Amino acid sequence: MKRDGIDANIFGETVRTYYYFASDILSLSSNVFECKEIYGLNFMSPIPSATNFYIRHRQLSALLLRLEDERRHTYPLYNFSDHVVLVLQKK
Repeated sequence: MKRDGIDANIFGETVRTYYYFASDILSLSSNVFECKEIYGLNFMSPIPSATNFYIRHRQLSALLLRLEDERRHTYPLYNFSDHVVLVLQKK
């Protein structure tokens, strides 16, 4: 959320990283693309690489995944996701 980005550790390398809200991307692309769908991934559930959590907490994991699936299109929840998916179609 910082305009000048933040440093992220990616496999031991420091990479300057910028994060944007879905609305920022939509504003930048609105002249060329129409938004068909927006949804978030991993705003309630752990990231996919957290396999130990999924193994140790199978029922909780299933519940979190189900709740997340039901609410993944909900604003503003998708803005707090690990990833936001924007499905855009050229106008």
